[in-house]
Amino acid sequence: MPRFFEVARQTFLLQVRGKVFLILTVLSVLFSCLFLVIPPDASVVPGNELFEMVAYGSAFTALLPFITLFLASQAIGGDIDDRTSVYLFTRPISRLSLLVGKWLAVILLAGVFVTIGMTSLFVVIGLGPREWQSGAEPTTANYLTMLLAGWLAIVGYTSVGCLFAAFFRRPMLISVLYIFVEQFASRLPPQVGIHTLTVAFPTRVFMYKNMDECWELETTLRGAMDASREEGRKLMEVEPLTAIIKIMLFTMILAGLIYCRREYDSRPRE
Repeated sequence: MPRFFEVARQTFLLQVRGKVFLILTVLSVLFSCLFLVIPPDASVVPGNELFEMVAYGSAFTALLPFITLFLASQAIGGDIDDRTSVYLFTRPISRLSLLVGKWLAVILLAGVFVTIGMTSLFVVIGLGPREWQSGAEPTTANYLTMLLAGWLAIVGYTSVGCLFAAFFRRPMLISVLYIFVEQFASRLPPQVGIHTLTVAFPTRVFMYKNMDECWELETTLRGAMDASREEGRKLMEVEPLTAIIKIMLFTMILAGLIYCRREYDSRPRE
């Protein structure tokens, strides 16, 4: 068995049992439970639009990238902060195996988090006690599409997070700045031409192409793009999986080069 699998297993078990991960998971479930009491008048709110807009607005624009980048910073940067990386690097295992193992563990951790959060929201809104407008409940197909989009985004954000943790002394500060810049860049006019360099844009394209019709979400996903423009149509033809793989390969190769060659000192905790 490749050694990075053992690194992934140990990192996953260590992080999933931690208080921070448990607190974040409980908070995501409690957030979903809020919709047992809101909105007050379900007769004027389609349940499918509520689920899709809340899931997209809360997860894909802020929570999912932040949690994933945080977990990556903890998994890689944590060892550098407390200097346990010194002992890890002296073991008969390559630094590349350590990096890939931690990368895989973060993907699984963030995937567990987004699966629990998305499922709890779907159950509360879709199977709750309300009679939604026109019987428009969240569909299982759209739930699965958003869940797959979440896992797709996690692969991209984990790779970016590994690069930040390997290179920067304060990876979480850079990560927060990155989230704001990326969300802004992914909504720039198509003429700018940097959409496919972000994780957010191919994730939105994936949802747009695979979800059942939802006018409110469709408008949000298209953002600043005008469907009547040739540039906008070309952008929507981007293959999301290919775009994410390119981001993953570029960031992980760069992270691997830095992580394998750099001498790390203890970092001040944030």
